[in-house]
Formats: sequence, structure tokens, C-alpha cells
Amino acid sequence: MKNQNSSRKQMARQPKPKRELDNAVTLDFDGNLISPETFRRAVNAFVDLIREVSKEVSGSSTKIQWNISVASGSRLVIARPVPDPATQRKSHEAVAAINSGVRRLEKGTTTNPIFFTENALRAARELASLQDKDSKTVMYVRIRTNGQAAELTQNAVKSTSALMGGQHQALSCIEGKLQTISERGSFQFVVFDDLFDRGVNCFIDEEMMKEALTHFGKRVAVLGMVQYDRDGRPVSIKVQTIKPFPEVQALPPIKSLRGIFKRS
Repeated sequence: MKNQNSSRKQMARQPKPKRELDNAVTLDFDGNLISPETFRRAVNAFVDLIREVSKEVSGSSTKIQWNISVASGSRLVIARPVPDPATQRKSHEAVAAINSGVRRLEKGTTTNPIFFTENALRAARELASLQDKDSKTVMYVRIRTNGQAAELTQNAVKSTSALMGGQHQALSCIEGKLQTISERGSFQFVVFDDLFDRGVNCFIDEEMMKEALTHFGKRVAVLGMVQYDRDGRPVSIKVQTIKPFPEVQALPPIKSLRGIFKRS
């Protein structure tokens, strides 16, 4: 008996293994009346949101595959990335981007969250528009990721509508001084645009972060998909390439250029 009691005490003293964060995205919604049509709208919009964001995160690399399931006896729709070493890092990035993007939309952001295309905005607006506390049909809509819940309300409906109605995207180039490098939430830096005399948020992937660090404080040209506001001013860019301008001391002197210009 003493040996058994001793072994039980030793087992009790052993620390329990830490539970790893579940890399999943969960749609959580409920109300007094969830019709089949409402359920279908919710699931379709949820799948569209995940598909669009993960497509942007993946880029030209291997696409993230998702496994969709419904928790037994509830209205929890769970999307988990299919285990694949080739997409493991990207899947974590997609889950984080969805959480961050939904929160930004709820707070009323004036610029597209990173990796949120127009279709992703449309899906987020569809989810947010499901809530109807007045008729008490759908009381809440939440997106859960790694234990964190982000609610979607009419605030998100307003911000997504404003973004889709007034802004546009185009492949373009921004020139300016590279400043304020950050890896909080997502990898990004700021280029102080020469033309409009304002900072432009530049979103990059982890692989491009080292390159950005080498050009800190220098004038660069960044090429990628630019998000413009209603007045046609750039507000953000998903960077594809970074090209530094030569240093002033590396430029040829004025005297060496005289032969280029000829009098008429």
C-alpha cells in the first residue's frame, strides 16, 4: 500500500503537459431561431472568408487545405488546416490574419486588413449582417481562433461597406524612405511616400523581412498591389519586390554628365 501511495503522490507532483493551441478557426453563432437559410448563409460566408484569406496568404506557394466540421449538438462550425509541412507556417499566418482582420473591421478600420480581398470583405460583411438582436433570431456571431473570440456586429457591416464602396486596388509602385519596421501581428514597414507626403503601410511576408531590414532608412521603390482611398491616395501595399535607390555618394558627379547634354 505504501508503494502505491508513494507512486500516486509522485504522479500528482508531475506537471501536466501543456495543451497546444488549436490552430483552427471557429464560427460561433446562436439565437432563438436559426433557419436553414440562415445556417446556410453563415456557413457559406465563413468558408468564403477562410478561402479568400488563405489564398492571399499562400500566394504562389502550396495552397492551404482546410477540413470543415460541425461540432456535435451545437452551431460551432470549425475549420482546421489539413496537416502539411509545406503549409504549416502559412496556415498559422492565415488564422492570425483572420482574427486580426475581423477585429480591425469591428473597430472601424479605414484600410483593408492585411490579406483581406474584396471577396473576403464581402464574406465578413455577410457574417456580420446575420446578427439581429431586435427580432431575437441571431443574437451573436463570433469568430474564434486559439481561444480568442472576435464578435461581428453592425460596426463591421459599416466598415466593410465603406471599404468596398470607396476604395480600389491596383498593381503599382510606391517610392519613399523605408521606416518603422514591425513584426507585431503581421510583418510590415512604412514607406514615407514622396508624392503625397504621407506614410504607406507595406505588408510583407517573413522571408522578405530580412531584406527590408537591410534597406532601413533608405529610399526604396516597392512594387505590389496598392490599396487606394477615395481620393486616389495610397494607404497600403502588399509588397512583391523591394528595390533600393543608389546612395548619393554612388551617383556619378555632375561633371561626368555634361557630355550627355548637347546644345540645340
